[in-house]
Amino acid sequence: LIGEQFKSVLTDEGFIVFNDVDEAKHWIQSSCPIKNASILIKGSRKMELEKVTGVL
Repeated sequence: LIGEQFKSVLTDEGFIVFNDVDEAKHWIQSSCPIKNASILIKGSRKMELEKVTGVL
């Protein structure tokens, strides 16, 4: 999940929450080898989630 508002409402529900897209992108690049998986990305155009697709 990406956004400061998620951090304020979620408790430990098993989600990883990032402040912004760049933070998520960095985490994916350094900590998350993704193989044989389907990734669903949904968000508003304003969030610029296409930045994440390059590292998946």
